[in-house]
Amino acid sequence: GIRGWDLTVERLSPAAEKDDNKKSWLVILLAVLGSVASTAAVAAAVAFYYNSRYRRWKKDLEQLAKSMQRLPGMPCRIDFSDIKKATKNFDGTMKLGSGTFGSVYRCRLPAAPETGRPEMEVAVKKFTRNEDRRFDDFLEEVSVINRLRHKNIVPLIGR
Repeated sequence: GIRGWDLTVERLSPAAEKDDNKKSWLVILLAVLGSVASTAAVAAAVAFYYNSRYRRWKKDLEQLAKSMQRLPGMPCRIDFSDIKKATKNFDGTMKLGSGTFGSVYRCRLPAAPETGRPEMEVAVKKFTRNEDRRFDDFLEEVSVINRLRHKNIVPLIGR
């Protein structure tokens, strides 16, 4: 049988236990801070990557739009300030008539060499908001006018 057991248990001193607890907390704290810092660095890198891609895409798109404006028959971009000036701030003497969504004005737009647009006389429709009328209806009217071809209807040139 069993003659006897010699079991020895050594207890750590309270100071040694406190040091081990401090080391454990320090390891946990460093692990958490390291994880947070790593996650933040990865998020910043991803944000930078997508931001630079977006900027490059936007620049390419703007360049494409400028190139397309030079093509014959394509709509050209006209600054509102140019239209306002050409219609004499939408003066009544320049008014040709009124329609469902606003008034139509006559004006002469100066040439824009940077876009290749020549000087031209145009009719400008100033959109007027009305509670009964929706913007979608206005766009539908513009779409219909754009498809029409008649000697008394001027083609759409701006956007």
